[in-house]
Amino acid sequence: MNEEVKMTKEEIQEKKKEINESLEQMETQYNELRKTLEELNAAEGGKPYRFKIGSKNTYKEIVNFVNKDIPWNLQSLNGLTLLYSDLDSQKEWVNNKAEYDETIELKAYNILNLHSALTKGKVGKGYVEARSFIDLWNRVCGGFEEVLKEIEKAFEPIAEKEKELKQLEDKVRATYQELAQINLMEETEE
Repeated sequence: MNEEVKMTKEEIQEKKKEINESLEQMETQYNELRKTLEELNAAEGGKPYRFKIGSKNTYKEIVNFVNKDIPWNLQSLNGLTLLYSDLDSQKEWVNNKAEYDETIELKAYNILNLHSALTKGKVGKGYVEARSFIDLWNRVCGGFEEVLKEIEKAFEPIAEKEKELKQLEDKVRATYQELAQINLMEETEE
């Protein structure tokens, strides 16, 4: 509505009614999309995945890394707690000499948190510490590659819904701008 368009009071009222109805429909769509996203996140984020880590010592190093080396803040504290709890639940499996197959099973969001911590969160000092971390990285992250691809594929519907939600938010913003312009026209008519 960049051009100056003259509208009668009746046309302005009709346009405002149309816009308000449209906004109500968008609000319904928005709520449905948010609910779908929450359901998808709960289903996929909590889905367990098994991946190879190697020996029991590697498991202990991962637990030690989570216990001592992952930086955290108020936003990440809950994720760290969930990751530790998920890792701790694997202790019995790892210590079972007969069944342990060098894999552990973690929920998707915990795998993503652990991978993120290993790739972005670790800061160390000196060659000895670096060498130790590289050894851990080589043993753990090899198993990550395949499971991360699985998780990424499982999260595609979530990414699609997030894209739809962003488009809807943009449409709502544009509609509110149009309503503001109509209101301005109405004020100048009076």
